[in-house]
Amino acid sequence: MVNRFFFKYVLGCLLFSFGTSFASPNSSVEDCLVSGSAAQKYELAVRWLHRPELCLDSSDPVELLQSASKEGHIMATVRLGSLYLSGSGVERSTKEAFGLYRKAIAAFLFRMLLKPAFWVFSVVLAAVIVLKSLCCILRNRGWLVCKMAGSGDPIALYKAALRYKTGRGVLKERARALNMLMQSAESGFSPAQVEVGHYYRDGIIVQQNRVKAAEWYLKAADQGESGGLYFAGQCYESGAGVPSFLPKAYGFYMLAAARGHRSAGAQADGLLTRMTKMQVKQGLHFARNHAEEKGFDWFSG
Repeated sequence: MVNRFFFKYVLGCLLFSFGTSFASPNSSVEDCLVSGSAAQKYELAVRWLHRPELCLDSSDPVELLQSASKEGHIMATVRLGSLYLSGSGVERSTKEAFGLYRKAIAAFLFRMLLKPAFWVFSVVLAAVIVLKSLCCILRNRGWLVCKMAGSGDPIALYKAALRYKTGRGVLKERARALNMLMQSAESGFSPAQVEVGHYYRDGIIVQQNRVKAAEWYLKAADQGESGGLYFAGQCYESGAGVPSFLPKAYGFYMLAAARGHRSAGAQADGLLTRMTKMQVKQGLHFARNHAEEKGFDWFSG
């Protein structure tokens, strides 16, 4: 018995001499409580908890942790809470354990507030949250547009239809998209009329019908819609849905180019190699008359 005690004492002294306050007799516990730092108390307590056979009194680690906790050592507070939660060396108390955990969390947050790195991290985190929120808003925008379409507004119907056509922000439903486009087009909204023309031209959802496609393109063209003018020109160039007539095709292309369509000018130039001077004059004459008749601006010259 004496030999075992002597062995523990010598081992404790050796460990203590290496600088981290390892196991030692009760007198070193008293010294540590009086003059040791919170970190030393915590280290000694933890080592004794891991090697209880080196500790003469089971209450020593608890006293050290309590002292370190009072001095603001966060890990000591957490470890002490764990002892109360499990009832190791102290009377089990869930209330006391969670009280210590709350104290440790509060101390940790207070220390973090004093560190510049915390504020940098907070700013970055806030930026990420804001960006994610904006992404969610943009994703849900499709839903909002579709809700607005319920009012029957032609523009809202058109925008919602494009979302349903492509599946952007909502489930892809081409039939529903066509239904909304038809409502918008029948209300006279020219971009929707062009889209309906595409449905009939390409046979999307509906049976392919180039005559109906040309009719919708011409309705949009009558309002000066650049897309309607351009695709009406294509119809007259190729004879899709209407009799082929190059002067009209040229006139529609010129009108579309004047109204801002990017591809129309090149298409008109391409037709010049296939047309006579008389046909070119007919095309320009048609363009001027059509613009004046329908009441939209036409270029001079």
